[in-house]
Amino acid sequence: MTYQSFLPAPKLQPYIDKYWLLRGCLPEAEVVSVLPDGCTALCLNLGEDYRSLNFGIQVKHEGIYLIGAALRIDEQVLQGTVNLLCIQFRPGAFTHFYRYGAMAGFTNKVQEFEPGLFPDIRKIIQHFVPYLDQFFLDRLEIPRHSILEIVSSVEQCNGQVRIGELTKRYFITERQLERHFDRHLGISPKQFITLTRFRHALHTVQCNEQGRSLSEVAWDCGYFDHAHLTNDFKRYLGSTPTSLILSDFSKTIALQQG
Repeated sequence: MTYQSFLPAPKLQPYIDKYWLLRGCLPEAEVVSVLPDGCTALCLNLGEDYRSLNFGIQVKHEGIYLIGAALRIDEQVLQGTVNLLCIQFRPGAFTHFYRYGAMAGFTNKVQEFEPGLFPDIRKIIQHFVPYLDQFFLDRLEIPRHSILEIVSSVEQCNGQVRIGELTKRYFITERQLERHFDRHLGISPKQFITLTRFRHALHTVQCNEQGRSLSEVAWDCGYFDHAHLTNDFKRYLGSTPTSLILSDFSKTIALQQG
């Protein structure tokens, strides 16, 4: 299979992480694992039907789906003609384009999306990135309580920050912070901090060319110890750091990191 990702126009980059395509032909069933990342996405399936095992849904041919922020890994069983197009929004940015209810209602869910609110499929096929850029530039409307600056703050420190530090820095109460994350991202500030820390730790384990021990990696990534790190790997990945290192699985989980 071929995976390609494309950056949106500069004015959209604070809100849309990327557009990506996954194409190929699989004569036999293949399982692709997709990591949780806090992003909301819109996905168009132009290939054959496939199954999302962890979310219990059959993704249909020519179906358009809204994928909420996830807190667990998803395993997708692909076979035959694969042709997926995805618009991946930055965490908390979906509500800058669509006025839905609180995003907490879509957490850990994949559900059908209204075709009339999705970009024109024919124009996507003809013009792709330029058309998608214009479509979303026309829809962009910054909500009153955007959390993107707070999200960026958490990401810049790789999840090594406390809720209290954020409330002081942004002159907001903890309850207000919770409410804004519930509305715009779908997971709590604490959950996003923990997920961000895990993703940084996973990247560190995968790129550990210096051969540092897992205890050293855990400490550098803000964990109390090796056991604390292992608990997060089990929670989000369903595997321990040691098992990941000893297997080829790490090669199959980069779909949303590229």
